[in-house]
Order: sequence, then C-alpha cells, then structure tokens
Amino acid sequence: MKKFFGILILLLNISCWANGQSLTWQKVLGYTDNSGLFKTQQTSDGGYIAIGENRINNFAKMYIAKFNKFGDSLWVKYFDLQVSSSYRGYWIEETHDKGFIIAGSGSGVNGDAFLVKSDSIGNVEWYKTFGGSNLDQGKCVKQIFDKGFILLLRTNSISGTNDIMLVRTDSIGNTIWTKIYGNNEYQEYGNEFQIDNDTGIIIVGLKRITNMPSNLFLIKTNLFGDTLWTKTYSDYTQSAGYSLDIGNNGNYIIGGTADTTDSNFPKSLVMKTDTSGNLIWKKTYSLGMNEWCRSIRKKNNGYVFCGMSDSTLQGYERATVRVIDESGNVVYENFFRPGSDYTNFRSVELTTDNGFILCGVADYGYSLSYIVKTDSTCRIKPLNINFANEQIQYYELLQNYPNPFNSQTIIGYNLPNFEFCRLFVFDIQGKVVAKLVNEYKTKGIHSIAFNPTNYNLSSGIYFYKLLNSDQN
Repeated sequence: MKKFFGILILLLNISCWANGQSLTWQKVLGYTDNSGLFKTQQTSDGGYIAIGENRINNFAKMYIAKFNKFGDSLWVKYFDLQVSSSYRGYWIEETHDKGFIIAGSGSGVNGDAFLVKSDSIGNVEWYKTFGGSNLDQGKCVKQIFDKGFILLLRTNSISGTNDIMLVRTDSIGNTIWTKIYGNNEYQEYGNEFQIDNDTGIIIVGLKRITNMPSNLFLIKTNLFGDTLWTKTYSDYTQSAGYSLDIGNNGNYIIGGTADTTDSNFPKSLVMKTDTSGNLIWKKTYSLGMNEWCRSIRKKNNGYVFCGMSDSTLQGYERATVRVIDESGNVVYENFFRPGSDYTNFRSVELTTDNGFILCGVADYGYSLSYIVKTDSTCRIKPLNINFANEQIQYYELLQNYPNPFNSQTIIGYNLPNFEFCRLFVFDIQGKVVAKLVNEYKTKGIHSIAFNPTNYNLSSGIYFYKLLNSDQN
C-alpha cells in the first residue's frame, strides 16, 4: 500500500470563491464489475444526477447517483421495487418539487415498464407499473405543466410486435389516458420525445418490417396523444432515430444513425426538419467503421451530440462528443477512452456554465459507469492547477492551491493506473474529517475541490492523505 501526505492550512475568514471558467472532471464509478449509466442532467442545486445499472450475479440493479458540481459523489441509491429480479432505468429528470422521476423496465420477456417518483435524496415516494403479458419498457418521461407526467413506452403486449405507447398520468402516477401507435405490419420503436411549446408531443424512433432495414420515424401528436402527422425518412439504406430536441424557430433537431450507400457501416446522423417534419438538412459524421449518435441537444448558435466512434485507425471504440453550428458543420469535437477497450456516451445535457455533462460506459475488460463534465469546447482541464500533458507513470500527490485558503482549495493528484483510491482529510489528532475520494479512478491527472464549510470545520491545520491498494 502506498501513502502520500499533504498539509492544508484553513484561515478563519470565510470569503466567496469563484472561477470564470467551466468546471471540468471525469469519473469512473466502480460499484461492481459490470455497470453503466444511461441518463444524466444538471440539477437545480448546481450538481448532477445520473441513473444507471449494476449487474450483480447476472441481475441488473437500478441505481441513481448524486454528484456536486465538482463531481464529488454525494450519495447512491439502489431500488428494489419487488416486481422483477432485475431493473433497468433508462431516464431520469428532476421534478418541480426537487425530487426525481424515473422511467425504466423490469427484466425478462414479460417485464413491465415502470415509473418511479423519488424525493430529493432518492427515497421512493411511489411507483407504478405499465404493460401486459409481454415485454414493456419505459424509455422516456417528462413532467408537464400540471405536475403530471407523460411516459413513452416500447410495448410488445398490444399487437405481439413492437409498438409505441404514450401514457399520461397525474402527479402521483395514476393513468389518465393511453395511446398506441403501430400496426401488425411494422415494428415501431420510440426512443425519446419532447414537449413542443406545451402544444404537442414529438416522438423520434424507427420503424421496420420484421427482418428488414429500419427507417427513422417521427410522430407528432397533440397533448392528448392524438396523431397530427407522421414522417418516415427512407433516404438511407438503413436509419434510426435515438434523440431529438426543439431547435430554433420550433424546428426539430434529430440525432441517430444511418447506413449510407458509400459505406457498409453506420454513421452518426443529424437531421433538421421544420415543424411539419419536412427535411431542412441532413448530415452524417464518421471517423471510422461505425459511429452512432445517441443523444443531441440544442445550444446557443448550434447543437451538441454524443455517442460512440469505432476507429479503424486505433482499433477501438471511443466515446464521442461534437458541437456543430446551425448548418451542421463541426465546431468542436473530442473523443474519450479512459479504459482499455470500448467507451460510449449515451446522454448529453447542457450545464449552466456553458459546458456539457455526459454519461455512459467505459470498459476495462469489464464495464464501468462513466460520467464526464466538459467545458464548452468539449474538453476536460484541471481546475486552477497547471499540469504537464505528459504520460503519467508514477503516483503524485500535489500541493493544494491556494494554501493557506479561506473557503475552498483544490487538491491535485496523479495516478499511473486505473485503481481504487482514497483521498481523506485529517485533523491534527489524526481523525478523518472529510472523505474526498473513495472509489475507482482512471489513470491520469485528477483534481478535486475541498470546501471545509461542507464538513463544519473551523480554522486550523489539516492533513490530507492519498492511499492506493492493489487489494481494493
């Protein structure tokens, strides 16, 4: 076991600390040896919430994790709804009362979709199940103006093939109406929806005849779920829509994947349509054999989307994030691969400091949950510490900065391997007063903020220690 020590000096005077640049960080969550995150967003307190799963003895356990704005883990909650042996949560959003609403599904060919409402610290307030005798999945949920919810499902219980279902509930999950979109000839999948200026609902997904190529598919309904129009886009050999957002002038921006005639491999697809679904422009993006866009969001003067890129040059899969302008031209892009094998992003959202929060999976021979906070250029940089961009080959615990300090200081450390590590703060009697890091961390450069007011500490001298163990 290796141990490294540092000294913190905390002054009595408390002042406000601010930094004009975006906070950036990345975390690999090693709760089990097979896990992943599906959705994340910034919360009203400036922190972040994420939903994912851990597989334990081949059973998926749904969990939500809360982080502060510096990426420090605040709490993790697992769910046992007693309706299935396994649970997967696909979507999470903060609600009007600062709690959370979750959409997901149970396991097996007859698993039900579910809706879970929790309080602000992840305690279940109520849950409801939806579905029939076959597999039903809750893919996306949003709270609407009257504090009720609209839930998007993929259902196999109506026609025996995959159909799209919308369920409108009240504020405690009781069903108000249900709508089905589909027929026996096609399989339809709905992946995400948006509320269009509180006047209607726009759904993105795909449709196909069984064992035939799929086509990207849009459905527009009113707020009662009545169909206003549908559009199928068959410009490519095969295509699918995974995400969409409401762009400027009410236009729709859509992210997905497409097989083009010049390639046998899928590429990331971004399309812009008008409010009637008529195509304005479409573009594909690829740096290798395979690429998928899994999530897309509007930003000032453009859009950001994320997914995965399978590079033919490097021979591995990387998580991808790109910023494009209003015409689809790439402004910024970046690629992430903290582990030894594939990495992908499943969700991207904007943050209040003009950066992005992303989540997905990083592989180290087994899957681990991965969450990243970038700046507006899709980059990660240590905060208030100037590190050399060199390959990290040894352990190093850096002097905190500033020191002495008033309200906050930054501690930097370098790791030569992916491993479990602990970074604790002690008082002069040797008592642990703060646990800043207590989890798996990626190889490379790290930094973390220490705010003593979060731990009710007074002025004085404190020590910090970094521990690494091959057994942990």
